[in-house]
Amino acid sequence: MKVYLKSVCMIIIILLNVDTILGQTGTQKILPGNKEVNGKHLKPYTNKWKVTLITPKGDKRFFQVWTDYLQKIELNGKTYIHRIQDIYDTKENLLRTQMNFVNEENLVPVRASIVGTDGSYNFFEFSDSHVMGNYTSQVDKEKVLKFDKTFNCDVFDWSLYGILLAGLPLKVGFHATLPIYEFPNPEDGWLTVDVNEMEQVKTIGGKTISTFKVETNQDMVFSISKNAPYVIKLVYKTPKGATLIWDMM
Repeated sequence: MKVYLKSVCMIIIILLNVDTILGQTGTQKILPGNKEVNGKHLKPYTNKWKVTLITPKGDKRFFQVWTDYLQKIELNGKTYIHRIQDIYDTKENLLRTQMNFVNEENLVPVRASIVGTDGSYNFFEFSDSHVMGNYTSQVDKEKVLKFDKTFNCDVFDWSLYGILLAGLPLKVGFHATLPIYEFPNPEDGWLTVDVNEMEQVKTIGGKTISTFKVETNQDMVFSISKNAPYVIKLVYKTPKGATLIWDMM
């Protein structure tokens, strides 16, 4: 009888250990407001990337320069993260400016915009599962269109990109899915995040930085550091077969 009880106890312990292991390595579903997402540890920074284009045939050329700026703003006793990206061509002409405004505590989005020097713009406001805004037609910049959509659940703003990822509890073996919205997709979207390894990334300036290799289902692979400016490198495979590489300058 004692032997039987001992065997049963051993089986229960093994099953509990298996459950724990699965819980640690399984995929988490992370919704806006979840404490797993936090921007309080994110520090203000200024960053700059050189963007290289590799064509489907393998030709490589200097494509753009992106600057990236993050600051924190306190309004009515609440702290927000304000992120601005400026995109320039190879001759340093400004092409467009992208802005994100999110809650510091949980990176829940408030508003986002993209304004181009060609007269185009996109402006969006977020309220839980509801996203609304105005944007110009890609065909006719004089024509203003409206967007008003309530999704099946609250969404993150995917145009926050690497900073959203930096707000996750990244570690090797971390796997998660997050509900997202990204203009101009009119439907619900899900971001999958997989961290399978660390990698050493050498910047254009010659520094070697230890990063998490963060793979997503958006054809984007981010190299993210624990410290500012966080996004050290990005590799994006476009739908047309070209590859864009952001290298920190």
